[in-house]
Amino acid sequence: MNTARDKKFLYHLPSNVRPADACIMLCWWQPMKILTVDDRKDDLYLLNKMLEGGGHEVIPAANGREALSALEKAVPDLVISDILMPEMDGYQLLKEVKSKEELKDIPFVFYTATYTSKKDEDFAYSLGASRFIVKPQGPDEFIALVDKTVKDQKNGILASSESVFEGEEVYLKEYNKRLIEKLEDTVTQLEEARSELKGSWDFLDTIISSIDDGILVIDESGKVEL
Repeated sequence: MNTARDKKFLYHLPSNVRPADACIMLCWWQPMKILTVDDRKDDLYLLNKMLEGGGHEVIPAANGREALSALEKAVPDLVISDILMPEMDGYQLLKEVKSKEELKDIPFVFYTATYTSKKDEDFAYSLGASRFIVKPQGPDEFIALVDKTVKDQKNGILASSESVFEGEEVYLKEYNKRLIEKLEDTVTQLEEARSELKGSWDFLDTIISSIDDGILVIDESGKVEL
């Protein structure tokens, strides 16, 4: 069976990378086995295509529970996960990974479009995340970030990837804060959307009321309504 190590591919570097740095990156580079976690099929597909295009092998999972099952079968070189997911979200997955001796040293990257605030990022790092990346990213930039994350962690350049939470109660308190703030943001967005929709209906009603001629509406049965 062919693996990523048997395949030929083009490795694209961002245009702002200096030739000397590019040489170092390419000399160090080697294909990795990467566990990818996202409940949105389209997002997971695009993520996997970016990584496969960069020469890596992917192990897809739809949520944290599926990811833990995959980790029981094989230990990857890297985990890339969304945060907002059903059954087990990214924060919970990271906490579980860092609690297991055989998994805690695996670099863990968040790739998220929902949890994007500075507090969300700080909480991710406090749990032991290696990198926090906000969607979307271009393929070249994303692959370069992923490869650099693994390299930096191996060289000890990144901060400690161990969780700073020693007690379950402290962790749950901060975790619940993240959930509540995200829920409040969602409610605010829904209220704004509702207000915009009401404004549109009011505007339409004003236009209809100002028209002198009548408007006929014919339904599917042919019935005419004013």
